[in-house]
Amino acid sequence: MQLTRCEKMLVFIEGTMERMFVNSNFPHLEVVSLPNGESWTPERLSGHIISLFKTKDVNPEKIFVWFDREEATLSQLEIKHLIISKFKEIGIFEDRLAVCIPDKMSENIILADEELIRA
Repeated sequence: MQLTRCEKMLVFIEGTMERMFVNSNFPHLEVVSLPNGESWTPERLSGHIISLFKTKDVNPEKIFVWFDREEATLSQLEIKHLIISKFKEIGIFEDRLAVCIPDKMSENIILADEELIRA
């Protein structure tokens, strides 16, 4: 069965492993790459996400944002609220957003041994 892109969902994601995970497991999602690394502040990254969203010129039902917290001084919750507030400024509200900001590298979650975790 052939999969088609799901234009109603947009995923902003940072990191090679994370992109590979999403592309392999959810090939129907529209993926937008975010810059990787600690040199980006949460403020700059959230502004960059909005810029990328505007250039896509789409109106998805759900927007996913996934990147590692890295060494940011803000907490996960503060970064999440920052991203949500930036989207609110352009008329996209929290009910359409899912923000995932793991404190540790996402690779640890993706590569985790499910059997060991359950034990």
